[in-house]
Amino acid sequence: MLELGLRRGELIDLTCLDIDMEKKEVSVNHQLIYKDFGDGCRFHVNSPKTKSGKERRTPVLLPKISGHSLRHTACTNMAKHDMNIKILQYIMGHAHSDVTMDVFNHIAGVEDIKEEIIKYEKVINT
Repeated sequence: MLELGLRRGELIDLTCLDIDMEKKEVSVNHQLIYKDFGDGCRFHVNSPKTKSGKERRTPVLLPKISGHSLRHTACTNMAKHDMNIKILQYIMGHAHSDVTMDVFNHIAGVEDIKEEIIKYEKVINT
């Protein structure tokens, strides 16, 4: 979940058929949801949350880290390593890149800011 940025329902509903070990690819084309369909709540396999998403328990020792927090962390780590924003948007399954950047991508601290300034200074001084 941390490396792929999957939603909980996408992770839970993965099957062996969704994983290609040779290509090192994971196909995310469905998710498991729990919803009230009018006759009571039940599990249902559904398409991913967004159209672009089709194309591609809280641990005892870490009680404040949720699966969704890991998804945010994965997005932040991918962005921090200069992944193209459109590719990151696609991987995260967001319809719009502003969701990827404004909601899921976070500055980890002052060190991130300093690091980016140093990288920029290297570019302008060459």
